[in-house]
Amino acid sequence: MKPKLYGIVFLVNIIFIVVLTSCQKKEEYPVIPEIELKQCVVVDEEDKLGNIETKCLLTFYVVDGDGDVGLKQPNLSEIPPIDSTNYNLFLKLYEKKDGVYSLVELNSPLVFRIPYIELPVKNSYLKADIDIQFDLPITLIETDTLTFSFYIFDRSYNKSNILTLPDIPSDFNGLVFQKID
Repeated sequence: MKPKLYGIVFLVNIIFIVVLTSCQKKEEYPVIPEIELKQCVVVDEEDKLGNIETKCLLTFYVVDGDGDVGLKQPNLSEIPPIDSTNYNLFLKLYEKKDGVYSLVELNSPLVFRIPYIELPVKNSYLKADIDIQFDLPITLIETDTLTFSFYIFDRSYNKSNILTLPDIPSDFNGLVFQKID
């Protein structure tokens, strides 16, 4: 082959590669966040004073089409109101009595902030595992079975689907719920 022919073959290969990569379809997801349970572990732990506390470690997976999950840190000099502009993860605790679930009214709501997530590419989707640990106020509940549900909001105030965990029996220590693939 002549050097000129090598250049043409090289140029054709480059054009072919560019066409192939530009034809790949960009992954698209809904802008409303979707959450999926990965794992929930409920355990009793002893604090520094010897008190028993019930802890829950919740891990869930989120997909958001525009990647606007998470909130920036609020001004710590004031307590923000409990709404989706200041918190973005909401849990509701339910107790089961005589086969009927009822919402547990707590002194302090179970609300959390997923930290602000800055994506490297603007208008990109987000896929992430989120871990959160919190105290379950078991001592306030007079039941042998409870459960909770949770959902998130993104920065555009889109509410995700609501996930409800299976029943958590009173002899829960070390209980693990895990998604099986």
